[in-house]
Amino acid sequence: MTKDAYPALFHFIHKQMVDINYPVSKAEVLAAVGNRSVNVEWDKAISLETLITPINQEMFSCAADFYCALIASFRKK
Repeated sequence: MTKDAYPALFHFIHKQMVDINYPVSKAEVLAAVGNRSVNVEWDKAISLETLITPINQEMFSCAADFYCALIASFRKK
């Protein structure tokens, strides 16, 4: 049996990024929230910088644009 998924990941990402205003650059996001951490598993947290750095896109027009780019970056891991 596989380990249970961690369903709260995007909830915690969203909570840590609540003060981001769009449009915004990747550099601005990293400067504002890169040092904040989010749980990625039930017992493991990482910095948002670790999640955001692999994103290829440099500008985000809205939150949906950011989340689509974030999800696309997961496929490369």
